[in-house]
Amino acid sequence: MHRFFLPPSECRGEVVTLRAADARHALNVLRLSPGADVQILNGEGECLSGELLEGSRKQVTVRISTRRKQAQPAQRLGLAIAQLKPKAMDLSLQKATELGVDDIWLIESDRSVSRWSGKEVPVKLEKLNLTLIEAMKQCGAVWKPRLHGPIKIEALKSELGEAWAIAFGNLHDSVEPLPVWKAAQSFQNASTCWCVGPEGDFTNGEVQTLINSGAVPVDLGQLVLRSETAVVCGLSVFGQWRYFLNQMEA
Repeated sequence: MHRFFLPPSECRGEVVTLRAADARHALNVLRLSPGADVQILNGEGECLSGELLEGSRKQVTVRISTRRKQAQPAQRLGLAIAQLKPKAMDLSLQKATELGVDDIWLIESDRSVSRWSGKEVPVKLEKLNLTLIEAMKQCGAVWKPRLHGPIKIEALKSELGEAWAIAFGNLHDSVEPLPVWKAAQSFQNASTCWCVGPEGDFTNGEVQTLINSGAVPVDLGQLVLRSETAVVCGLSVFGQWRYFLNQMEA
């Protein structure tokens, strides 16, 4: 099934019009013709199914036949990630979306190579949101992850609140970590935020800040992982544990 994105305000009618980028993709890349079955995601839990009515250089319209609404899980899955180089950041956010993350906090880490000035922030966030939307369309996620920040690591706990548990990959010999699967089980029904540092890891001070905020250091194995690999590793475990709990409750 071919999937496209429209914000909720543009999904209310019986017939909707695809935005320019999706319209070009539908006509020039997918070569869809009238009658083709398509889905439209609005990023806020709704999936619309319908058929393509008209495809021209001016517009592509879709007649909606069914609407399906999916509630968010009670236990949320979050990612707090240090600002990485663009390629690594795009890959991390793409995989985070595919693994069902609900919220993403961008962290201004002391060792982050990528740093944004004030004027760059809105432009950078818009680009990352486009990455999230493309990942949504690829995997069929009906909720677009909410993007927050950038913030300092000291502000993470207050941003999350008491309902969240925090875990981070540990590379420091002075800290005794839990296996990642055991950490997932220990959180029980709490929402979980997986925290990933930059290449070179968090500084000692940042690790201590995390521990002081109640974050749990976890062991990802004997090898040192790139940041984008650590994103996938941690979210896979915490996401599967949440899925298991939801299946048990269903």
